Amino acid sequence: MRTALALLLPLFIAMPLAHAAGTWQPLDWPNRQETARYRSCGCADACWIAEVHDRKRQLKARLRCDCEMVLAQTGKAPERQIAANCSTFEQGDKFDAIRRELLQLLPPPD
Repeated sequence: MRTALALLLPLFIAMPLAHAAGTWQPLDWPNRQETARYRSCGCADACWIAEVHDRKRQLKARLRCDCEMVLAQTGKAPERQIAANCSTFEQGDKFDAIRRELLQLLPPPD
């Protein structure tokens, strides 16, 4: 019985962590007509996605790090690489840096 418990214990510990890594978290966003959210996907937090959606839930902007490079997308346009690595977002306040970059991707409000 102890052996079975010892084998299963790491799984019970890892399950909440795996679930938390895939959960969307809201980002502080200045435009109340839009929502911004963030999700970590691994690589010691070097894999993440941040998105901005309008009230109709249509994608307005996406910024993501794929463990190596930073990619950006606005609307339905294809993704493009905007940085060779994610180190810009790993210094200081990561979420503030992500917010600033997302704001630069979007056109100014009318």
